[in-house]
Amino acid sequence: GDRDDEHAVDNLLLTGPPSRPAPPVHVNATTTTLGLAWIPPHHGGEPIDLYRVRVRPVGGSWRVTYIGSGRQCIVRRLANSTEYQVSVQARNANGWGERSEPVQLTTARPPLAVDPKPPLLPRVGAAAITCDGRTFILGGQPAGAQIGVGGKNRTYLATLEEYDPTARSWTRRADMAVPRAYLSLACVSESKLLAVGGYGETGTPPYAYQSYLDAVEEYSIQDGA
Repeated sequence: GDRDDEHAVDNLLLTGPPSRPAPPVHVNATTTTLGLAWIPPHHGGEPIDLYRVRVRPVGGSWRVTYIGSGRQCIVRRLANSTEYQVSVQARNANGWGERSEPVQLTTARPPLAVDPKPPLLPRVGAAAITCDGRTFILGGQPAGAQIGVGGKNRTYLATLEEYDPTARSWTRRADMAVPRAYLSLACVSESKLLAVGGYGETGTPPYAYQSYLDAVEEYSIQDGA
């Protein structure tokens, strides 16, 4: 009678696919994998038997990376230093529930090289700076020069080199106009360096002499001069 009808309504209301899970939790990351875990959602009146995890690069296409009964997984075949979105959904006898809100995670960067090559010209008293993500070394005294201010070997460098982190080596750029050592470098914008002061030669040989310099030079990173 009426009580049977009430039971039928209760069963109809309590049985359905699982509810929407919370976003997966980031457990760990390597350069090519992401470790995930998640909390089971409400089961919808039937036991949850499967979870499905999807992944995509930010702005890319989704792909299924895991289907199973576990509550954690490792997402594989990823690119290093890349942002991904991942989501999870649950299934019971009544079907698949809604996918969770995607969570955005990033794979690890490759380890930094520990054996970069030295600059092309061995030197002391040079200035180095990183500007707009690029590293430069300028000036100094070469091998064979008396180290320090006041040396009798009046040899100073105007050589500018740039470090390539991929090749782990240095490339020579256009020389600056004034050879000098113990100078200062400043990054004044995303595209310009300033070489300021230092110690070098003043005058014309044979009457040249060593002194502190007040020369200021500008170097365009974009133009390479």
